[in-house]
Amino acid sequence: MLRLNFLAICLSSLAWFNVSLALVAAVPAQKPASPEFVAVPIDGELFGGRLVKIESPWRISLLNSERKTIGGLDLVSLRRKDQPQVLGVSGSQVLLANGDRIRATAHHATQEVLRVNSELLGDLEIPLERVRAVVLSAPPEPAGREKLLNGLLSNQRKQDVIILANGDELKGSFLGLDDNTIRLDGPQGGVEINRNGVRAVALSSDLISFPMPKELYAKILLADGSELALLDGRLDGPNFRGQASIDREITVPLEQLVGIEFRNGRLTYLSDLDHSEYRHTPYLGVRYPFERDRTVTGNVLSLRGQIFRKGLGMHSRSELTYRLNGQYRRFEAVVGIDDETAGHGSVVFRVLRDGQPAWESQPVTGQAAPQRVQLDVAGARQMTLVVDFGALGDVQDHADWAEARLIR
Repeated sequence: MLRLNFLAICLSSLAWFNVSLALVAAVPAQKPASPEFVAVPIDGELFGGRLVKIESPWRISLLNSERKTIGGLDLVSLRRKDQPQVLGVSGSQVLLANGDRIRATAHHATQEVLRVNSELLGDLEIPLERVRAVVLSAPPEPAGREKLLNGLLSNQRKQDVIILANGDELKGSFLGLDDNTIRLDGPQGGVEINRNGVRAVALSSDLISFPMPKELYAKILLADGSELALLDGRLDGPNFRGQASIDREITVPLEQLVGIEFRNGRLTYLSDLDHSEYRHTPYLGVRYPFERDRTVTGNVLSLRGQIFRKGLGMHSRSELTYRLNGQYRRFEAVVGIDDETAGHGSVVFRVLRDGQPAWESQPVTGQAAPQRVQLDVAGARQMTLVVDFGALGDVQDHADWAEARLIR
């Protein structure tokens, strides 16, 4: 009798277990929630929510307690809430003439086309006339890597240049590359170089042809540090798709999308504009140019630990003038002494509107908190940014106009 009762209990438990499995199997699998983003509008307060839709032309819908839709014309950017932005690409990469950076490995190139492979974007074929440089083996230390990248992005070249790992350079006409060698037509004729000893291939600036879009477009930021300009974008299930400026559609998992920055809308960054005049008055004799999207010494813009992708780097005493022609209504920036000075430096920031004083900071030191500028420039024909000497002459006066931008 005991054995029969025990057997009945076992059979009952097994039946209940099978029913439980059936119930679990019947419950539909939950789709992973889309990542949460924060929208930064040109006017108004920040707002966040799940990214639920992207429509052409760049209409973004976020869902929180309610659904809110805003167009790219009215947005500064869209930022992933739970993932910090990766600034810059490490390892092998391709630098394009429009400022794009793609983390990828170059496998083959001719004088017409470059073929690369990206873990996120797959196989890409890029016209060589749109490539500024190919980095094969960047220095592992950040300082060395930034120095190499800054030189590749900023220098103008009449010839193609092969940059070797030991610092030497070979100049000539780039003929192509494969997985083993790089071919160059140099002063003594054609040569083959083992790519293991090459840092980068920098292409002639004279041969670049990459017209920038006139209409609204966006720069997408990916988790591996890649930055890619897209003419349009949309959500397709768990993926983000868009038409890239390299004339092909790209697809990435939405979870790999870190941010979207909008260009050619109501917002224009000063670092994307041509200036009309620049004057630098040295304190003792050393002259400094201004830098776009970098500090005056060519490093990443950083104010009290916050990194900025866009802005201007200047040194005391300097004046940088832009023609506005009455097209804009507001100027915005975050100003301060860059972190690279380790707390040193002292300057005064000023803005002139049509040659007249319009805004002036208190004396700013390398230890002071950044100051935000919001200035009405409606109707102004020109605007001048001034960085003046502070209390210590020009010592370590590495002044940043971070996120310097004009609003229509």
